Amino acid sequence: MPYYATYTGHIQNGIFTTWDDCKKEIHKKPKYKKFKTYAEAEEFHKNGPTYLDQNTVEPTYDIIVYTDGACSRNGTKHATAGYGIYFADNHPLNQCVRLTTGKLTNNVAELTAVIEAIKLIEPNYTNIGIYTDSKYAMLCAKSYGEKCAKKGWPTDIPNVELVKELHALVKQRTITLIHVAAHTTQEDVHSNGNREADRLATQSIAN
Repeated sequence: MPYYATYTGHIQNGIFTTWDDCKKEIHKKPKYKKFKTYAEAEEFHKNGPTYLDQNTVEPTYDIIVYTDGACSRNGTKHATAGYGIYFADNHPLNQCVRLTTGKLTNNVAELTAVIEAIKLIEPNYTNIGIYTDSKYAMLCAKSYGEKCAKKGWPTDIPNVELVKELHALVKQRTITLIHVAAHTTQEDVHSNGNREADRLATQSIAN
């Protein structure tokens, strides 16, 4: 039986045996984690994450996806661009797509990757984690996109239609964009996911 523990810095009831019960509480307790044993859950609930696992305590998403864009001869008339979307090994929704129209830049590819990933995910998935190495895409989805919206989407905004579309999509569901470092030698699950998305993106512009 799994155990779900929350942590708030003081001792109170915060260990649950079902995810539904835990979900009712996590809006008040942002740190939470799943454990295999009650003892581990109790330790986390009383003392919080240890130094070693501070960076591993993260929200539980309905689905996770990794996106990446690639561009050769960025921004020139001879540019080639494409994107990769990675869910899991041999997943039917994995994408390796070359862009053929419009302005071809790395930022266009990054934005398109995130947009298309969201569109691929079925509506019943309402809490989505998207891992990207593009801080630009993250800003467009949230703070920068909100700023552009308040200004009425001026046409001189770079990639305005893509920014507008992404901003609208992330408002329809609970979507979190998480930054992951690119081209590392790390072997954690998110670094590997980014590496696979990068491989698909690079493959899209090969030849």
